[in-house]
Amino acid sequence: MTAPSPAPRIGSSGRATVAVTAPRRPREPSTPGPWADTPPDLPAEELRRRLDGLRTTAERRQDRTLSGIIAACGCALEEWERVARRLRSLEEQRERTAVLAGTAHARLVELLAMVDRLGEAPSGGGPGHGASVPARVGLVVRLLGGFDVRVDGHPVREWAGRRGHAVLQYLVVHRDRPVPRDVLVEAVWPELDGRAGRRRLHQAVYALRQSLRGAAPGRTLVECLAGGYRLDPGCPVWTDVAAFEELAAAAGTGAAGAPEAQARAAVRLYRGDLLPDEDLEWVEARRASLRRSFVDVATGLAGRLAATSDPAAVLAVTTRVLDVDPWHEECVRLQMHAHVTRGESVLAVRAFRRYREELQQELGVEPSATMRAALADVLAARHAEPSGPVPTTGPESP
Repeated sequence: MTAPSPAPRIGSSGRATVAVTAPRRPREPSTPGPWADTPPDLPAEELRRRLDGLRTTAERRQDRTLSGIIAACGCALEEWERVARRLRSLEEQRERTAVLAGTAHARLVELLAMVDRLGEAPSGGGPGHGASVPARVGLVVRLLGGFDVRVDGHPVREWAGRRGHAVLQYLVVHRDRPVPRDVLVEAVWPELDGRAGRRRLHQAVYALRQSLRGAAPGRTLVECLAGGYRLDPGCPVWTDVAAFEELAAAAGTGAAGAPEAQARAAVRLYRGDLLPDEDLEWVEARRASLRRSFVDVATGLAGRLAATSDPAAVLAVTTRVLDVDPWHEECVRLQMHAHVTRGESVLAVRAFRRYREELQQELGVEPSATMRAALADVLAARHAEPSGPVPTTGPESP
């Protein structure tokens, strides 16, 4: 099919003329420039190196046009770097906010659950048994996560002297037998010799009795025996340390279902390390022992919860463990698996990264082959997940 002829046009002379249009030449493909093969993720250092090379060429040729273009490219590169830094900062802030929100939510849920379950803990046969305080207990002492003393329900708010409370702490933890004076002196005043230590002990016991009478006038809770001291055997005593140890011991024995209930009660009762503000040698040794017991009980509970497909409870328990032992491999693995079960593989990867950073900074080692395999499983699950926003909800209490 031929193209139609152009329409005639009337010129100024009155004669019809035909405009002749030159045929268009086909457009030649442009030759790729030196930047055509630049990958989109080329590092800024490489881009700057290339610009420096072009700048040298422009100066040698005295090409002002090329120099101006290169200067504009330099400004664009600086703006791009500024925006990229800002984006990285916002991403890091978003990740930190997500972790903080999850932790705060976990703590809130755990505390609310603890309030709801105060009356659900298994009870025993007398003072010191079970997670709940038995009725009509005379002396109640909490040592886990802090120090709190109540006599007949009245709190001891003021402590006379400097070391009276330390004497009470030792007597409470070792209340199963009278404590010799020399043992108390060595535990509370290890830097003093015999005579000076006994004099300081006498003063501290006097101040301790005054402090306890401030909460319960007329009571003498600390008795002096031949060569030592003990708590009044006629006064019932409940301590969270004794209750926790009993629950922890029972968590590994008993009928079906009982170990998990005991473990839950023990984990709730462990509010924190033993007397965290004290640095006495006996406190540090007992603190480490109780911490190991808590980690063992909580890890076993987390494993049972994982087997019953309760990822929210697993996250609550493992978070408690990692607060006191951030290098606990089994808890990190359980936490990663719980996140994957909830469709939160991004948070699972973050848990691994935190664990790896803790190992590198504190111990100078890398994660084990088992943990690297767990990470590989998480990454495989991540590719199978639908894309979506990073979850910010935290775990729930067991």
